[in-house]
Amino acid sequence: MVLIRECRVRSGILGALVLLLSMAAADAQPVKIGVQTGLGYLPLQVMVHDQLLQKQATILGLPNVKPEIVEFANAGAMNDALLSGSIQYGSGGVSTFLVLWAKASGVNEVKSAGSLVAMPMYLSTRNPAIRSVKDFTEKDRIGVAGVKVSYQAMLLQMAAAQAWGQKDFDRLDPLTVTVSNANGAIMLANSMSEVNTHFAPPPFAYIERRMPGVHTVLKSYDILGGPATLNLVWSTVGYGKANPQIHRAFVAALQEADNVIKSDPARAAQTYLDVSRDKTPVADIRAQLEDPEIIFSVAPNGVMKVAQFMYDTGTIKKKPARWQDLYFEELHQLSGN
Repeated sequence: MVLIRECRVRSGILGALVLLLSMAAADAQPVKIGVQTGLGYLPLQVMVHDQLLQKQATILGLPNVKPEIVEFANAGAMNDALLSGSIQYGSGGVSTFLVLWAKASGVNEVKSAGSLVAMPMYLSTRNPAIRSVKDFTEKDRIGVAGVKVSYQAMLLQMAAAQAWGQKDFDRLDPLTVTVSNANGAIMLANSMSEVNTHFAPPPFAYIERRMPGVHTVLKSYDILGGPATLNLVWSTVGYGKANPQIHRAFVAALQEADNVIKSDPARAAQTYLDVSRDKTPVADIRAQLEDPEIIFSVAPNGVMKVAQFMYDTGTIKKKPARWQDLYFEELHQLSGN
């Protein structure tokens, strides 16, 4: 009889533990964050790796937030996942965000939860005859993350407008080819590949600039007139309203991640390699993080200039009156442009 009672007690305790664990799992609030490849997503990777979102959420009384990085091959798939509710935050280039911001409305309205980084991209080629965008011919092929729609493609349009006038902004579009950043670097190194030019962000740009026979034609900062936001992170306005504490914690965690990167670039470099599974030497990633032209900040830089160009060329049908129209109110007190 004693043995039976002990078994019943143990069974009851086990059942209670299972119930508690089930309740905890049910109460867990997943926060899935979409990213693509490249060093420009490091603040989000640091946020999750170092459990900064959990820390900030706990401060606000939400101890069971569960963030997760979800990798996407392209921005289209990521935005579909965001609008369907499969992920809570998406990230990518400024032009990708602006297209979505200009189109989405109602429950799908989106705003940025913060810029990720101001970082130069480099247009590099193995064709020795190309010294400016005016030197490209129909024989050249330029690798970009997405024909016409990616940030690289849009920057090429800005460069073309500066070279030939606004009416010819799309003059280089027929030469562009959609490739991933990693494949673009591989193609640039292969003399047999039709893609002889690649517009790449770090760390791929740094790898390409060291390739024999490859030289840089221009960088994005030349086109934009100085340092400018490359990537940012966004969510739906509906999610922000339904989850104000999580959203507030997210913005605070993003700012804390920036501070981690600035204060300890060696640690941040290792985090990038651990999360991305990139095989670049940690010393090379650290050197890039210490490049004064790479600025990790949630504040926008040059975003309005991009929005104006996209509106003028018809890529987007509405434009923001001020940069705050694009960002959640938690960031409105910052200095930006």
